[in-house]
Amino acid sequence: MPKCAERLPFAADKTPKAAGTFRVAEVHTLTEQEQERGFLFPGQSHPMLELTYVERGKLCFVCEGRRLPVAAGEMILCSPGSWWMYYAETDEAPRFLTAELRTDGEAIQKIAGRTIAPNAAEKMIAEELLSECRRQDPYADSMRLSLLTQLLIRLLRRFRNADLPHISGENEIICRAQQFVALHSGEKLTVPYVAECIGVSPSYLTALFHKHLQISPAEYIRRLKLQLSKDMIRQGNQNFTEIAAALQYSTVHHFSRQFKENFGITPTQYAKSVRYAPQKGDLQ
Repeated sequence: MPKCAERLPFAADKTPKAAGTFRVAEVHTLTEQEQERGFLFPGQSHPMLELTYVERGKLCFVCEGRRLPVAAGEMILCSPGSWWMYYAETDEAPRFLTAELRTDGEAIQKIAGRTIAPNAAEKMIAEELLSECRRQDPYADSMRLSLLTQLLIRLLRRFRNADLPHISGENEIICRAQQFVALHSGEKLTVPYVAECIGVSPSYLTALFHKHLQISPAEYIRRLKLQLSKDMIRQGNQNFTEIAAALQYSTVHHFSRQFKENFGITPTQYAKSVRYAPQKGDLQ
């Protein structure tokens, strides 16, 4: 069952800083999460820098159409305004820390959009940040701000002369397709329909997904809809027949079969595991 501990926004000193300096101006959220095996986050874009440090398991990010696996002990930064999503493998439930923050000063693009294996000093700071995330004393916000600043400055120093991550035209097409699927998840989505809507052929879209994501677009759509069905079951506002209809499954039996094939349990078993009492119309 997903778990998270979230800290509310806290800000640094508002005093203007001199050119060439760097600071974390605001930490909007700092969240420790534990998600289920096979979890999939459909994707988003926002004006904050997002840092993710994986403590256990493995997450696979797709940032601007580029596949970036992040293993335990590694981290990734997604730059402001970029579009990204991520999913977990099915062999282990992931635990990770995410921070949404705003920075002033030196550009962050050098370290964003790449998987980062932290060195010993960086990893020590990341582990201490995890520890501080669980604290609730009066000094915790200041410590978290300090640790985030130290971590980012160390990364900026290490990657100062690195090349910017390359985003190809193929990556842009994948990104457009993922965004379209995320925004139209309640529609009847087929590969030809998605391809037509983003202006490419179905065969080309399929080839790009296999080349860059090691998955077919049809399988990607299926996994995203199944993750959304889990979210809807946890909310407990609809029965399985209604969920199947909302996600454009042909029948509730088709939905139930795909759910079990993907997660190893039926929708009813999953509902019971999250303490949701099945309603009239649910499959037993």
